[in-house]
Amino acid sequence: MTTPRRSDRVRSRRSDRGPAKKQTAAQRRTTASRAMPPMVTRRGVMTPAPAQRRRSEARRRYNVALPMAAGGQVRLPAMPQVRVGWRLLSFVLTAALSWALYMLWTAPQFHVSAAEVVGLARLNADEVNTVLKVSGASVFTLDPAELEARLQAAFPELQGIRVRVGLPAKVVVEAAERAPVIAWEHEGIQTWVDSSGYSFLPRGQVDGLVPVVAHGLPAPIAGQADQSQQLLTPQMVKAILTLAPSAPEGAPLVFDPEHGLGWADPRGWQVYFGLAPTDMAQRLAVYQAIVKELKAQGIKPTLISVEFLHAPYYRED
Repeated sequence: MTTPRRSDRVRSRRSDRGPAKKQTAAQRRTTASRAMPPMVTRRGVMTPAPAQRRRSEARRRYNVALPMAAGGQVRLPAMPQVRVGWRLLSFVLTAALSWALYMLWTAPQFHVSAAEVVGLARLNADEVNTVLKVSGASVFTLDPAELEARLQAAFPELQGIRVRVGLPAKVVVEAAERAPVIAWEHEGIQTWVDSSGYSFLPRGQVDGLVPVVAHGLPAPIAGQADQSQQLLTPQMVKAILTLAPSAPEGAPLVFDPEHGLGWADPRGWQVYFGLAPTDMAQRLAVYQAIVKELKAQGIKPTLISVEFLHAPYYRED
């Protein structure tokens, strides 16, 4: 018995397996499409991936509008992130602020034409604006406190000065004028004095003032640094107003730094009531009693002094 050769056995096994199946191109495309996973949406609807076309065909782009109810998820292209450095941002803010300040500084609607004056009678608005110097100035450069100080220095007769600055270009001055009660004359210069003793230059015409001729200045007021404004104490003003009705007609009151208040009596003598502003009513009563007694005795004095209430005296030539 003849033994088969090895080559014969190999050929026998190949013939038993049958011919090898070759996979066509169509089968390969079907297999590849089956290998791709389906697209999953939010609502669980599965849409199979479309079959790949032949590479020889040109690819076309289609825009498909998806309804919102279908729940399809569309990813839009991301916007590029723009990073702005802090230096650039600071420069932009500084430039914008500088431009805004320049516009506020130069805009004509923020320039003051004139200040509005309220509460004044003898002093007019033109005089106030001449001192303030706000015409044409930017409202942002005005300081109310500085304007109030200017007015107080220029017009001592004003009290309760208040300056209000508002937009767009408004300046309002509110003040009250001191009411003069005394016309004080010293070395030919007349000033007015109010009930608080503050002196100021005459302005306009006021009737009923008590005239006082001063032969010198009164002593400085204690605690008063600037005597150019407050000339007399309120008590001295009250004493002058008390004596004035008793003075002879046509005889002004006289102030002497040594002997105080008095007047020159037309009957030929000088009378003084002292520097103390108190007890003027009693001093007047003592003076009238002395005059009555001297007249009864036929004595004609040249000086009657009631400077000291409890030690009055008279003098003859």
